[in-house]
Amino acid sequence: MTSRPARAVTFLLCVCPVLAGCMSFRPEWNSTGSAAHAASGVVDAQLARAREASQRAVDTGGLRAAMAAYEKVLALDAQNYEALVVLADHSILMGTAYTEGRDAKRELYDRAMRLGERAMYTNPAFKGLADGRAPPWEACGVLTEREMSAMMVWMTALLYNFKECMSSPVRMFNIRWMTHLDPMLDRMEQIDESWEEGAVPFTRAFYHFVVPSSLGGDRAKAAGSFARAVELGPNRLVIRWGRARFFDVLTKNREGFVDDLQWVATRDPKAYSDAPAWKAYVQSDAKALLQNANHLFGSSDAVPGSGM
Repeated sequence: MTSRPARAVTFLLCVCPVLAGCMSFRPEWNSTGSAAHAASGVVDAQLARAREASQRAVDTGGLRAAMAAYEKVLALDAQNYEALVVLADHSILMGTAYTEGRDAKRELYDRAMRLGERAMYTNPAFKGLADGRAPPWEACGVLTEREMSAMMVWMTALLYNFKECMSSPVRMFNIRWMTHLDPMLDRMEQIDESWEEGAVPFTRAFYHFVVPSSLGGDRAKAAGSFARAVELGPNRLVIRWGRARFFDVLTKNREGFVDDLQWVATRDPKAYSDAPAWKAYVQSDAKALLQNANHLFGSSDAVPGSGM
């Protein structure tokens, strides 16, 4: 028979690789605070080029070019708020849409979180708290409307990291990280619940259905938050796409899944306010998900209009 100590060692040897990827807080405040700044005209010119690249970022190559352009802005001005948050957002999209493998995805999502933290750090009151070792979820109460996008990219990257980069055992060990969304969402709701046409209740919905009920999760509240996001964001494609892709699949709501994704897939993207890179991705993904509906829900019914 194997002794208890030997079994314990064997258990740890088996579990430790599985738990690789457990999250920890690794701020990069210094990379923002100490860098030199180029002349404003030089920064503005590069920022304009980065914005133009983002408008063309409708595929992998375009998104990669836009990311490189924003990296150049940060090389000139490490505290450029717009470059920090847009590069974070692009990193998230690159991770979920165009990257394979947990490690590669995790690297992009971790990078997006660090960029979001650096953007928050440009707020002097937040900087003071962060310098005193307060993590973002404890210091976010001093953030303002200006930093709403920084909080949003941080939360979005955390959610994607949790969903795409962690096995079930790792999620169990990291579940309390999800509760760090709550104070940031509280702060954003205090400032402006309608910000970015429903982005706040959209993210609140994910909080409600990712967090277990013992920590405040509630699928009924998630459904209500998604409905509120749709109400606030009639000109957003990503909201109905996200509800279908994640929540409707989880709750086995095939009818809602088909309704949302057919709506997303058939819209004229020019009429909607999502960023071009996200519009291109969610419309393409909506069509792919409709084709894959029988696999997701079972093959009892064909998906109307999907050719299945």
